[in-house]
Amino acid sequence: MPYLDKRLKQILSEIDCNVLADVGCDHGKLSVAAVITGRAKKAYAIDISEKSLEKTSLLAKEHNLSDRVIPLCGDGLTPLKEDVDLIVIAGMGGNEIIKILTESGYRGNAILVPHQDPYKLRDFISDKFYVEKDYVIKAGRKFYPIIVLREGSSKYTENEKFLGKNTPFTTTFYDFLQFRRSHILEMIGNTVLPSDNVLIRELLEINKLCLR
Repeated sequence: MPYLDKRLKQILSEIDCNVLADVGCDHGKLSVAAVITGRAKKAYAIDISEKSLEKTSLLAKEHNLSDRVIPLCGDGLTPLKEDVDLIVIAGMGGNEIIKILTESGYRGNAILVPHQDPYKLRDFISDKFYVEKDYVIKAGRKFYPIIVLREGSSKYTENEKFLGKNTPFTTTFYDFLQFRRSHILEMIGNTVLPSDNVLIRELLEINKLCLR
């Protein structure tokens, strides 16, 4: 079993499918772990880096999974020639995830973990997917949103676009609010920003939740 950090372990716990596509798979640890644990019967490990995929191939071979963990080199979902039950996109910014979803037209089951611009991603997926879960975890010093999507449709409120739904409920969410509030105040400093600035809008939403 390859070593998984807390972030990858949490993503793994959300996987339950026959055929997985791990987009931006890096060295393929998640794909291999998903097949080893039975959370996926087969996995396509996709990355634009041939060097990363070479390590994926070696890892799959090491665990006798070369026939069930298939490396594919390319951008987004374009290398796929077979339908999949679930896609995972983690380790990218929200804008890059939006680009992949837009170009592929994918509207099926997905686990998304944006490392930047979660507001833009949530705004994009609102009405296009059913949001089954949207919660935050802390791994090391960083907080990561875990967004689990199914076929269907649901909406985000403006507050939820910034901060997520905290579904299922976790107390880590409130640690995240305090962290994010401090981070925004540090970025703003003494600068006077207009009320429609995205950071000011997010800060107002955080303050509303903290005052409840």
